[in-house]
Amino acid sequence: MKLFYTWYRFGLFVAALLFFSSCSHTAHPGWFTRPLKENWQVFKAEPGQNKGKAVSAPGFRPAKAYKATVPSTVMHVLVQNGVYKDVFKDMNLKKVPTEPFRSPWWYRTEFRLDELPQTLLLRFNGINYKADVWLNGKKIGDHAQLKHPFRQFPLKISKVAKEGTNVLAVLVYPPRPGDFTIGFVDWNPAPPDNNMGLFRGVSLEACTETGLSAPYVVSTLSKDFHRADLTASVVVTNYTAVEQFGKVFLKVNGDSVSKPVTLLPHETKKVLFDAREFPKLTIRNPKLWWPHTLGTPHLYRASFSFHNAGKVTDRKSVVFGIRKVSDFYTKQGFRGFKINGKKVLVRGGGWVDHLFLDDTPESNRNQLEYVK
Repeated sequence: MKLFYTWYRFGLFVAALLFFSSCSHTAHPGWFTRPLKENWQVFKAEPGQNKGKAVSAPGFRPAKAYKATVPSTVMHVLVQNGVYKDVFKDMNLKKVPTEPFRSPWWYRTEFRLDELPQTLLLRFNGINYKADVWLNGKKIGDHAQLKHPFRQFPLKISKVAKEGTNVLAVLVYPPRPGDFTIGFVDWNPAPPDNNMGLFRGVSLEACTETGLSAPYVVSTLSKDFHRADLTASVVVTNYTAVEQFGKVFLKVNGDSVSKPVTLLPHETKKVLFDAREFPKLTIRNPKLWWPHTLGTPHLYRASFSFHNAGKVTDRKSVVFGIRKVSDFYTKQGFRGFKINGKKVLVRGGGWVDHLFLDDTPESNRNQLEYVK
């Protein structure tokens, strides 16, 4: 009998373990960030092919398309597909015609959603120069608003996206003379396409009733560098038509603080945390950020979350360094700089992006190594 109960309890334990294990695999949080990097097609918008409803429909087949990842400019896509070869040899770049890049180009991809989030955003981090955006046959963004390369555009697509396969089509227009677009140093030749395209990432961002964005932290160091007072902020948006109540939590350096927030329907509000109001945001004997010639570039992480009725609706985090930059003047009247009270020799070199904006984390690391 004793053996029976031993095996019985063991069986219950295994069953419970399998149950909760299966729950952990099937449970999905209400928030996520998902880059849309792979499986894009890029093709020229031919006359009569500017209708986004057709291009963003399932089964659409362009006459000639090129495989791409995003971010990519149009010229980078064409080089990767072998349309133009050895462009940096001899005068080959000058031979690339510019006429194909005077009209719009399509970026098209498909993505799946196994489950439709309560709130879903489509974020563009860099469009050159402007774009019309279509999703599942419906226009969700117009080039009159979606323009300028250094702006970011979060588009709410909760009512347009669907479970299963979704089709996204982006018609990108090239910059024109006088547009505030991307420039290069004067010794670089201009890229034939003027860097038109989705030159920065595109992603899906999900949350529930309320979402967070723009997490930010700045530090103020004492004169002896033994104390750092933090000021942090995050933007909270109510994506519903009803008032929302909740708390924003901030966790940094092992401590947590919170602040109550009330949001009117569709209201956006910046929530501020200050060390004068929250003593836990004062860090004693902080680990400082240093240039590599003087020490370790230590980084902290700040995590923000919004809690509503006992559940988390969204999370965002940011890494930051604690440092103080100051300047001084030499006897000869030249300006010098200090990091955390120590003089630093500013070194570097002339740096620009790759001509087709196809920089990678590896190429950026290599260039940083060159100037050390």
